[in-house]
Amino acid sequence: MSADIKNTLIELNNFFDQNKVDFWLEAGTALGAYRDGEIMSWDHDMDVAIWFNERPSIDSFKGYFDPLGFDVIVQKGFPFIDNIIQLRVNKEQSRFMDVDIYLYKEDEKYAYMRWINTPVGFLSSLKQKLIYYLNALYSSESLKWSITRRVLSKRLCKFIFKNYLSIHINTSDCIYHRFPKNFFKELKEIKFYDVETKIAKDTENYLAYRYGEGWSVKDETFNQSGKWKSSQARVRLRMDHLPVPEIDTY
Repeated sequence: MSADIKNTLIELNNFFDQNKVDFWLEAGTALGAYRDGEIMSWDHDMDVAIWFNERPSIDSFKGYFDPLGFDVIVQKGFPFIDNIIQLRVNKEQSRFMDVDIYLYKEDEKYAYMRWINTPVGFLSSLKQKLIYYLNALYSSESLKWSITRRVLSKRLCKFIFKNYLSIHINTSDCIYHRFPKNFFKELKEIKFYDVETKIAKDTENYLAYRYGEGWSVKDETFNQSGKWKSSQARVRLRMDHLPVPEIDTY
């Protein structure tokens, strides 16, 4: 396990150095690194983050990570990019660990990350089902959708999805992760599994903002008990607080 984590950190460092992009440890990985000096035993992946407007191209991600045995997944399979790129280890090899790369956008005061595919509030369950259905109609290559595509062209499916996405974002709320942006503008280096990497410079205030004042005490029930929902970093906002992403534009 520790070798997998170290190998993954080395490759992340190499990739982002080549692209002249700073990345930093985020979420549970930042907590484990700072408090425990290791990834928490129940974590199945590594959480890191970059600024959205500094992200390398998806072709760059695939060109680097595909040969290492990762699958590069953009926005959990949706045909746009807004807040996440995932590196998933192929089952045939086990030299690395899965990685979630969060993408933060900024305004004058805050850094934001939203979940477009998880609306909250009135009709949220129906809206979520509909956006997943329309995404599958447009994006899925499975046999399940082949009959529908004989009736609806790819171009028409894209038109339907693109217009519904705009309606979805302009009529919905969702939970954002929102931080004072200086947490991520001011970074410091730490050694994690003998690899130099970065974390929020004001680490303790960042972790208190992310996990509450009790962050320094290990709590194995934190996720299962739903305590994470009370995080100061979680705020409900209109989805259109940020612009509608462009379809198929990575």
